[in-house]
Amino acid sequence: MRRALSYLTIMVLALLTLSCEKSPDPISIDFSSNLYKIYVDGTTEIELQVGTAPEAVLNIPLTFSGKAVKGTDYSVSAESVQIQPGETSGSIKVTNISLSDEKQVAISFTAPEGYKPGNRFKAVLSLNKEEALIYQFKMKKANLHESYIAEIELKGTKSGKDSKAAEAISVPLRLTGEGAGLIQAEAVTKDTPITPSPEIIVPAGSNHGQIRLSCNQKDFKGKAPVVLSVNTQLNPRFIPADQNSEQEIAVWGALTPDRLEGTWEFVKIYNQDELEMWFSEMEDDPALLPTHNQGFQISFSKGAKGCELIPNDKGDFAHFFRKSSITSTTPKNTCAKSVSLGSYSAEEMPMFMAADGYTHVQNWYYELSNANRAFDSASESLGKSIICISLIDENTIQVQLRDYDAPPFSIMWWDNSKFDPDMFGFASEFKKIK
Repeated sequence: MRRALSYLTIMVLALLTLSCEKSPDPISIDFSSNLYKIYVDGTTEIELQVGTAPEAVLNIPLTFSGKAVKGTDYSVSAESVQIQPGETSGSIKVTNISLSDEKQVAISFTAPEGYKPGNRFKAVLSLNKEEALIYQFKMKKANLHESYIAEIELKGTKSGKDSKAAEAISVPLRLTGEGAGLIQAEAVTKDTPITPSPEIIVPAGSNHGQIRLSCNQKDFKGKAPVVLSVNTQLNPRFIPADQNSEQEIAVWGALTPDRLEGTWEFVKIYNQDELEMWFSEMEDDPALLPTHNQGFQISFSKGAKGCELIPNDKGDFAHFFRKSSITSTTPKNTCAKSVSLGSYSAEEMPMFMAADGYTHVQNWYYELSNANRAFDSASESLGKSIICISLIDENTIQVQLRDYDAPPFSIMWWDNSKFDPDMFGFASEFKKIK
């Protein structure tokens, strides 16, 4: 009898234990919004979110209904949303073909086993009658020293380049990469409002907008990559162009002379053939130009009294450079349409560098305590001078001259009243050799 009671007790306890073990609650799945807007000729993302990241790929089938016909009025990038392991959201893209006010799209999903529909279990896609806008950044790559002004251009999907903003348009930005936390954004002009989140304001009547990006650490010296893009999830009206839909920005910080420490050797003068042609057309002798610089080197070194520039004696540039101290200085004799980036730097578009793919460069300016302003092998007139340098990467710089007296190699082109930075800057590439 006692044994039978013991067995009965064990069975009751087992049943009680099993009844107390609850199966895990299903995980909710929601659309990120109940209402999505799509622009004329535009594309938008339909996003699903889960409360807990799956351990394996989660496939969520979608159902499309409504008066709009899939494949005729709109197209989809996929029939289901996939959420990858460790992620909590996934999306598909819907592209407008011929949606209208009468042709809306209703979207729902089927929750897989272990999941349940949340509060936003259905969504509606409706038309915004404004045309979608294709965006493109002015440059593919840029450096940030004191600051950098990013510029974007908008084109209408129907109106093209003729598209003009009827009222100010806010273009939301996304900053990603190692240096994103170093960036602070501000308006370029006083009449452009500053907002807490990074965005470019395209003023009414325009299709261009700008924003100034600067480093929030004044003493930062390194190289931190940042990718600037448009946050299309915040506003699906914007469509990336085929080129320059993102911009790579290298945050370097101040390009003080000590950061150039080492020896750099001359490689080439940019677009030398065209440069010589321009001098020839003015009846100057191109053979006299200081373009023969194979073996010429400049070294930068730190000393007790600051940084020094030390040239060797090979090549035509040796007729200009002398051993001197080198310090950061105010930009002087900048190229046409240059843009100030701070106390010592400017964005410029050197004329003869375009053939090498450089549309704009960020130049840092330096004063040399000593240079041969005569730029002549047979004559010497020592005095202060100015050069500028653009840092391409750790092993490549571009050097341009910005200040000297009437040289012996140009009689017809030279203008005493104004230094021509394109013709007499002799934009050159140097490689670091040690």
